[in-house]
Parts: sequence; C-alpha cells; structure tokens
Amino acid sequence: VMSLGAGTQSVATLVRSIILGILHGMMVYPKFLVIPISEEANLDSIADPMPCGILRLTIVKATDLPVMDYMFGVSLGTCDGYVVAVLGNTKVKTKMVSSKLNP
Repeated sequence: VMSLGAGTQSVATLVRSIILGILHGMMVYPKFLVIPISEEANLDSIADPMPCGILRLTIVKATDLPVMDYMFGVSLGTCDGYVVAVLGNTKVKTKMVSSKLNP
C-alpha cells in the first residue's frame, strides 16, 4: 500500500495506522486476565507461564547518561552503561558499554 504513489499517501498512512493499531492490541504485553485461584493451585506456573510467542527487544541507544565513573573522588566524566530488561521472572542484562555517556 505504501508504494501506490504520492496521491494515495494519506490512504496508505490510514491503512498503516489501522494495521498497527490492530497488531498493537494483539501483541501488547502484559495482558491481564483475573482468575480465581484455589488453595491447591500451582502458583509457580501462573507467575512464570510457558511462552506463547517470541519477544525481540533491540536496544538502540542511550543518551545523556549520568556521570558515574570516579577515580579518587574526581569525576572522569563518563559512565559504563548497560540495560536491564525484566519480563515476569526473567531478567536480562546487556553487555556494558565502557566510558560513554551516549552509547
């Protein structure tokens, strides 16, 4: 649809917006469903359910990180940045980017 030409660009934008809205409604995590639980329920399987799809997270960049590197109480003007992503009981840490405020 996006390659129809300049005259139909507003139609293409509208169609793209509708499609993205539908996908967003289907894929946004977490979705909540409240289910009454009996005393015998296995809470571990509810707290960390089996995956039903794939979540791919791409860390693009960080900007204006605070200065965190000091040597003998003197600021070095840098920091060693990294990202921690948490989803349910799963925690993932990216590799560290040394001495950068805008990695």
